[in-house]
Amino acid sequence: CALPISTEILPHIYSTGAMGGASEQSFIIDTDEGLIVIAGCAHSGIEAIVTRANRVFDKEILLIVGGFHLATKSDSEVMEIIKHIKTVGTKYVCPSHCTGERAKRLFEESFGEFYIDGGVGVDLAFSENLISLKE
Repeated sequence: CALPISTEILPHIYSTGAMGGASEQSFIIDTDEGLIVIAGCAHSGIEAIVTRANRVFDKEILLIVGGFHLATKSDSEVMEIIKHIKTVGTKYVCPSHCTGERAKRLFEESFGEFYIDGGVGVDLAFSENLISLKE
């Protein structure tokens, strides 16, 4: 399934292309361990963004980081989104700002040790097969 990506920005770093009514773009970093998806505010839907990344590259998602735009969603809606995100092989999630505290709690419960609490000042370190908070 070849969905268009607007541009390879740098080697292994891509844009999703404009998505949704707001024409928002997200970034995809193609790594040997999987894809890192960086969303701004995910107005087009975090599930649509990760689905596009998964289909274009035919790879699992190593990490989704950024705003998931779920603050107004019900618990059941968030759980359906979590279920979908897991179907594309998502290992780590790091939701921030517009995700909403209730939705962040549901992600933490669902992903356990693979949940990273995102927000201002969080510094992620990437190394072989490991994503961790940089101290």
